[in-house]
Amino acid sequence: MILLIVLLTLVAMLVGLYRNLQRRQFLIRAAFKQLDEIIGQASETAGKFVETLRETKGNDLNEFTIINQLRWQTTSRKVSVENKAQALNELILQFERMCRQPEQQNNLKDIPQLGNLYQTWENTLNLLDTEKETYNYAILDYNNIIKKFPYKQFGRLLRILPKTALQISN
Repeated sequence: MILLIVLLTLVAMLVGLYRNLQRRQFLIRAAFKQLDEIIGQASETAGKFVETLRETKGNDLNEFTIINQLRWQTTSRKVSVENKAQALNELILQFERMCRQPEQQNNLKDIPQLGNLYQTWENTLNLLDTEKETYNYAILDYNNIIKKFPYKQFGRLLRILPKTALQISN
């Protein structure tokens, strides 16, 4: 009888831990969903920029393919929030790296449409930078709790890993 009570208590604790983690994951998804419109704007601007460069230069660079793949990952319904956040961080890095090349700097000056698109990109990133705090706070809360007892031991059993925060630097 005592063994049954102990077993039921352990099961109740595990269910409680699991539900708490699920609730925190729901908060992360909800916070990311609030950023969907801004992320869509950033993705659309990056796509227009790449298409304008393609039309202007007439050649397809490897960076264009990478950026388009990352754009798909940031906006697809089939991709998890964790992977979307990683893809968005990578999209920002790749796009900024491409735009900082000397040839692209000249294009920004010579082609007004590219300059306008880059300005839109910067404005969207600034907006995203101010709005990301709710998401990053939910991530920080989740990552901190999975490092503590008993979540750490429970997380090992279920292979629960830390989540990725948005890292936007302009």
